[in-house]
Amino acid sequence: MAVVYVPMFALQILLRIQAWTTSADEIKQRPLRMPERFRLLPFLGWSMVTARMKPVLTILLAIRLFLIVGIFYDLTAFQGHYLNLLINGIVPEISVGVAALLL
Repeated sequence: MAVVYVPMFALQILLRIQAWTTSADEIKQRPLRMPERFRLLPFLGWSMVTARMKPVLTILLAIRLFLIVGIFYDLTAFQGHYLNLLINGIVPEISVGVAALLL
């Protein structure tokens, strides 16, 4: 999973930089299809940036879902004994279900 996590993290950093460096003038030059009265609202600037990044954000979300499925697969590996290996014999004072959720 670490092989997938590092590129995903780098992609997140690049997207964050791109979102912060996108200026309002650039957004106004490439308008989205919406009525002019809605473009004046300040929060719509961020929604326009998000709409422009939608394909990359979709890929990022798919990678995150893949990692979540992989983590759940790892937790259920070895018929549940993997949790015992992770906690190294430490018995928490909370139920195993709550401990699994916290993990």
